[in-house]
Amino acid sequence: MSDSPRGNMAGIGIIVGGKQPEKHELLLRSAAVTAEVFRVNGHEVRLAAAGDPRTFDELRAMDVAFLGLADDYAEHGTFQGVLETMGIPYTGSGIAESARSMHKPGSKERVAAVGVDVLPQVGGEELDEAGPDGARLAAARIGLPAIVKPESEGCSAGISVAHSLEELAATLALHRAEGRKVFVEPFIAGRSVTVGVLQDADGTCGTLPVLEIESEREFSDHDAKHGHSSTRVCPADIPAGVAARVAEAAVIAHQALGCTGYSRSDFVLAADGRAYWLELNALPSLREKASFATAAGAAGITYGDLMLRVLSTSAYESGSPTRARLRSSPTAPASEGAQ
Repeated sequence: MSDSPRGNMAGIGIIVGGKQPEKHELLLRSAAVTAEVFRVNGHEVRLAAAGDPRTFDELRAMDVAFLGLADDYAEHGTFQGVLETMGIPYTGSGIAESARSMHKPGSKERVAAVGVDVLPQVGGEELDEAGPDGARLAAARIGLPAIVKPESEGCSAGISVAHSLEELAATLALHRAEGRKVFVEPFIAGRSVTVGVLQDADGTCGTLPVLEIESEREFSDHDAKHGHSSTRVCPADIPAGVAARVAEAAVIAHQALGCTGYSRSDFVLAADGRAYWLELNALPSLREKASFATAAGAAGITYGDLMLRVLSTSAYESGSPTRARLRSSPTAPASEGAQ
């Protein structure tokens, strides 16, 4: 990317977007704080709406797009594809890595192949070909109760637990009628924890403290993660050995899926002490009160420093003037591992 007349200052476009109005308002508040952090550090900043086609025209004058507050608009990698076509660098993982991480059955297979514990699953063509007999096939393979998850939806949306063969059959039939691709796992009534991975500008991965999501709901769906009835505890009150294992698994998953900059992996801790990797969010929300920023705060990283840290690991060209300007901003190191 060519240098700009801004001299030692980088132009940053903060992309803001949430499909739910209340979430969009929360994202806007965090975007305002983030914009002020960038301005104080000598950068020119614009806020742009992810769902507005005029956004791309506004970004043409910018050096980098900051996607940490784009939320569900950029999770699949489509938004990144448009930015790459326009030659605009951006924060977070690339097109293929975002799409790969979003496809939960495929990402599980890839992460399992490098030695991380995952739950068995039934899905894909096997479940499609079984048709109405899919419930019986899944129950025979993984048992009951079972949890049904969409293959490629973010924010833990569309998840449900079936306690009987009849419930499982009805759930699969509903998804099939709506044309939604799903997969089935055994349901583990365990503790829900998440681990953030944050890279240095040289690519070295560090982890944030393990965060636990406590909720009265049966499992960690969208409402459990984002509802008012849930509580985030960080660092999680778990044995040091378990914390170390999930932290290591989060880094392995981040690398196996080819992620860039930062990510967040979710796990369920079973009663027998085993930790199962569930999925990775390649573009976790960077809202002030979201899990990633909460964990960073527990590691001693202020919200402003976290925004600068994410910005410094953006996918701009190595050695470019933009890279030099962004790396000159002060950043705080990630913790060496989960505490």
